[in-house]
Amino acid sequence: DNQKLLATGYGDLWLWDIKEAMSTGQPSLHLAGDGTGSDYEIAAMSHDGKLIAVSNPGNKILIYDVQTANLLRTLVGHLNRVNQLEFSTDDQFLVSGSDDYTIRFWSVGSSNPYPAVANLHADSTVAAPIMTPTIPGR
Repeated sequence: DNQKLLATGYGDLWLWDIKEAMSTGQPSLHLAGDGTGSDYEIAAMSHDGKLIAVSNPGNKILIYDVQTANLLRTLVGHLNRVNQLEFSTDDQFLVSGSDDYTIRFWSVGSSNPYPAVANLHADSTVAAPIMTPTIPGR
């Protein structure tokens, strides 16, 4: 019964514990941007609620620890804007889709990407890759 709400807007990222927010009205985590409106864009939370992945305008994916708000790692590999992030159900992998026409898998415990698993036609944009409960071959 530990429901959370994750949101980005105007470059900031907020995380609310719903029960706590009902009494305090305050987020349990707030990562402030620099005021340009583009620091944090697309965000996803791990299924266990311990990690947040968020993209930034530099085409990077940042992984934060929810408890401490510490940046754990920076994932570099996309050449254009990241449009979608999703954790695998076991929280071991992250999948990302980008305007660089690729879908990438990342091991959450490493900063090294797997090779791009899809290179789409140049007129295509990856908007919303969806990961099934298990990854083939695992």
